Amino acid sequence: MRLDAEDAESLRDELARLRKNEGFIGRRLVQAPIVDEVLRGSREDTFERLKSRLLSAIQTLDDDEAVLLLDVFALSPETEDLPRLKERRQVYGKRIGRGVETVASREDAALTHLHSRLVAGTYAQSPLVLHVPEMHDGLVYEATSTLIVVENRHWKETREYYRFANLYGELDYVTITRSYDGTVVPHPRGDFKAVQRRWRSGRVENTGGSPFKPAGGGRCSGGG
Repeated sequence: MRLDAEDAESLRDELARLRKNEGFIGRRLVQAPIVDEVLRGSREDTFERLKSRLLSAIQTLDDDEAVLLLDVFALSPETEDLPRLKERRQVYGKRIGRGVETVASREDAALTHLHSRLVAGTYAQSPLVLHVPEMHDGLVYEATSTLIVVENRHWKETREYYRFANLYGELDYVTITRSYDGTVVPHPRGDFKAVQRRWRSGRVENTGGSPFKPAGGGRCSGGG
C-alpha cells in the first residue's frame, strides 16, 4: 500500500485514539481503518497477526518508549486487563517513579516514532515491501538524543547520546570531533573504550576503539 499525506495524518490520529478505553483490541481496531491497513498483508490476516506486527514495530523503538507504548496500548501483561488509559498510565508511572501527567507528556514523542516505523515499514514483520539500496563499508549515524539536566532552576549539564551502525567488516576505531568540551562515556554493553584529546584550535577529538569487529554488522553507542 502507499499512504498519501492525508492518510499518514489520519494514521497518527488513529494511533492516539487506540490508546484510550480498552486499548488495542479487535473491536476497536475496526474503528481505525488506516492502522488496520498498514498492518495488514492480506485479507486473511487475523487480529492476532496484526497485533503481532504492531508489537514488532513497537519493539524497534528505544526501550523506554517501547515499554511505555506496550503499557498504554494495553499490550503488556500488567495492563492487558485494565480498561482505562489512566490506569495503564499509572502502571507505567510506577515503573519510572512519575505521575500520570508526566507519562502522558512522553506519549506524543513515542507515538511519532511508532508512526514513522509504520509508514516506512522499517520493522521486522512489516507487510510493506521496500527496495532499499544495500550499503557496504560505511558508518551510519543511526540515532541521537539530547537530555538537558536542570537542578534548582539552573542548567547543570547536557547529555548527548549517539548510536552508529557499523557496516564495515572490521572497524578499529571511530573518531568524532566537536567544538565544545565534554566527557565521553561508552555504552557499558558496547565494545568501545574512549580516548579524548584537545587540538590547538580548540576542537575536542574523541577516539574509540576495541577493535570493533561486529558479526554481520553491529552498533557502537556512546554518550557525552
